Amino acid sequence: MMCNDEQRHPVAVSQVMIHFSQHYGVDKAACLLGTGISERALSGGEGYVTRAQEMRLIENIMLALPGGPALGFELGLQYSLATFGVWGFALRTSKTLRDAVRMGVRYLPLSTAYCRIALIDEDDEFGISLDPGQVPPHLRQFLLERDMATSINLIKELSLSGIDVKSVMFMGKPRVNADYVEAVCGVRPVINGTRNSITVSRADAALPFSGYDQNLVRLLEEQCRLRMRRMAATGLEGAQRRSRNRCRRLVSRRLERAAQSADNQAADKTRILKSDFRLRGMNVDVDGFRRLFDLSSFHAAL
Repeated sequence: MMCNDEQRHPVAVSQVMIHFSQHYGVDKAACLLGTGISERALSGGEGYVTRAQEMRLIENIMLALPGGPALGFELGLQYSLATFGVWGFALRTSKTLRDAVRMGVRYLPLSTAYCRIALIDEDDEFGISLDPGQVPPHLRQFLLERDMATSINLIKELSLSGIDVKSVMFMGKPRVNADYVEAVCGVRPVINGTRNSITVSRADAALPFSGYDQNLVRLLEEQCRLRMRRMAATGLEGAQRRSRNRCRRLVSRRLERAAQSADNQAADKTRILKSDFRLRGMNVDVDGFRRLFDLSSFHAAL
């Protein structure tokens, strides 16, 4: 998964965050402050926001709601398969949970995840591990817990047939209370473990889903591929546009410095001429002479 500021997420992800904040009394303007996300983009529903825009939105929410230790985890529980459009539908129509998780990881940029996500398939466990190492330090724990909660919620939604979460593990001590996590997923989390992970039993991961449709899965996966290409193209266009703007600003600054340098040199020459003429006792309009000289040079250049 790309981890630069040009990484783009569906705007629906930001809509969920704003609605969550409004539930706690934070108005939309405070959420969007400095993000560059427009009302038009939010209302469209099909657009994308950059990683940098989304991180600024998260920072605004954290500043507006500083007292909630479980804030990231609570936010993650607001996401459902429907939030992610075609990516969520592709997961829903997969044959098994194993297939759904693999599909999700394959097209992860279409989701809300900031953590690096890897498959776990060992002994009697199948699931995912989450590495928040690429996330800026001040957002790391918040986004880890949001991604953990989102993953738990999606697994529960996919597993209406009765698949239970087998284990939830945090490498450090999470901000969210262990009792709260247990109430959500039915298993008490392991604290200070060897990884951040969520697993189910391998047998459960292989149970068939009732909504499986091979043709529909193929169609939705193709749509996921198209969206990924569109996101990559949009991000590249944005990067190229910003690069052109940086070049224009650089050239403009250099031209301004060159013009200023020329003005300074002309002023120095004028002062030297005035001083020289004074020493010779000559009364000469140096400024007029300079203007005439510059004008003559201009015509000669033509």
